[in-house]
Amino acid sequence: MFNERAFIARVESADVNELAQIVLRPTRDEERALRVHLGDNRYERLHNLALKRSFVRGVRGAKGNVVVIHGIMGAELSTFDRKGAGDQIWAKVPRLISGWVDRLRLSEDGKTVVGIARRFFSPSSKGFVWTEGTGMVEATKYFKDRGYTFGKKFSIESIPAISKDGKVMAVLGTEVATGATRSIAVRSVPASR
Repeated sequence: MFNERAFIARVESADVNELAQIVLRPTRDEERALRVHLGDNRYERLHNLALKRSFVRGVRGAKGNVVVIHGIMGAELSTFDRKGAGDQIWAKVPRLISGWVDRLRLSEDGKTVVGIARRFFSPSSKGFVWTEGTGMVEATKYFKDRGYTFGKKFSIESIPAISKDGKVMAVLGTEVATGATRSIAVRSVPASR
């Protein structure tokens, strides 16, 4: 027996790919529930978009990685040297044109991005690692999940560099007790543990 309530809950919580699959080839009961829930016009539009999407996805191959750089609501993107001096990259058009985007730290395949995250008005910063599988994760958690520990008295402030193959990362941090800055090379970072 078809559970319309559970089906609509699934539709409401679906991501783009799942929604496209649901709307692309619904059963008779699912189509009826979608038409009642969405209305005939919206259902027809979504169904046609899903059909076009499935056709286009089958024809095109992957074109590479896309890095989305935020820039709305006062956000900025900066690089920092080893002494902590910052240079704003985004959104400064002359710096983008002159190649400063190359200062972003990505593995060669584009599957791992590392850097420094700082809340807009906060003086403190945290290193981060972004992968497709994990999203953006604070560096301490990322390394801990992979069996690396730096102790509670070491604060990771930045991941300023990554090797081309993504297996070696430079970690820059501060010993909390002494305030001393330390840099560490973490080798053979596995994708997950």
